Amino acid sequence: MTPRTISLAARLQRWAPRVAWLIVCLVVPLVLCRPAGSVAAQREPPPAEPPAGGTAVALRHYRQALDALRKGDWQTFGVEMDALQKALEGAAAPPP
Repeated sequence: MTPRTISLAARLQRWAPRVAWLIVCLVVPLVLCRPAGSVAAQREPPPAEPPAGGTAVALRHYRQALDALRKGDWQTFGVEMDALQKALEGAAAPPP
């Protein structure tokens, strides 16, 4: 009696429905049980009132730098980070 060999295609046809069902059973609960606002809450912080004084300028440069970073505009990002540094150094300097 010769040993029975099963081709790879036959093995895949036999196991493919089981693997697909396993993937569905693992992924669907992760998607359905996720809190509704968790993704949106992580992407955008709640809008805040800009502080008065020199920190408002720093905050504006910080937000513009983040926008440039999201767009992939590295030149504008660098310019805004330099402006942010100058604004923070000006705000931290003691009054004369």
